Amino acid sequence: MGTSASPIGRDEEAGSDQRQSARKVISAPIAVELQPGQEAWIRDLGEGGLSVSSSSPVAMGSSATLRFELPATDSVIDAAGVVAWSDDHGRAGLRFTRVEPTSAAALRKWLTSSPSSYSSRLDGA
Repeated sequence: MGTSASPIGRDEEAGSDQRQSARKVISAPIAVELQPGQEAWIRDLGEGGLSVSSSSPVAMGSSATLRFELPATDSVIDAAGVVAWSDDHGRAGLRFTRVEPTSAAALRKWLTSSPSSYSSRLDGA
């Protein structure tokens, strides 16, 4: 493989039970910025994308640059995504459109590790 960024996993319907990859539930405070000034918290995370909660609705089809630290690791994920679904309560699912190669490897390793969910408080995330 080269050093160019690429999506990992397959396209998925982030808001349905038809996901192509497993997800881990995250109850720890991991913030991402969807748009300038719009912060969201990651609810679950998988190879194909993530779901978030925000204090305001997230625009369907909007793009986001994502940077966050994986729970219980020192790995920082650099990726881009598009909003695949959203609701009026600020919940949304983002499908990854680009994941940096080192981020993809770290995410795969994290997803195959235990436990299946994280609820600890994270420092510096």
